[in-house]
Amino acid sequence: MNYSAVIRTDIASVGVLLIATIMLAGCGSTIDPNFGPPGRTPEPAAITPHEQASRDCWAETEHGAKSLPLDKRAKAVDKCVKDKMNAARATSPDSATSPDSK
Repeated sequence: MNYSAVIRTDIASVGVLLIATIMLAGCGSTIDPNFGPPGRTPEPAAITPHEQASRDCWAETEHGAKSLPLDKRAKAVDKCVKDKMNAARATSPDSATSPDSK
């Protein structure tokens, strides 16, 4: 009986299993931040004042200027955000002590 053929077959099957295991291990290497026990929800990221102003301005523009092209709406939103941020700086309590207020 030829034992070398049996050994090659076993080595080939072990090699295929090893390659398949390595490939499947690569699939599970990504970390999902939402993974956890059921009922656990990830904490939402804090919204910056600029981001909140952007959201508010886009909502106002969507309701008021639907007929405008997107680029003109974007310019209107940029102006709205700039105005809101300037208004927020003017009403902030530390605006009187800031060096820009001179």
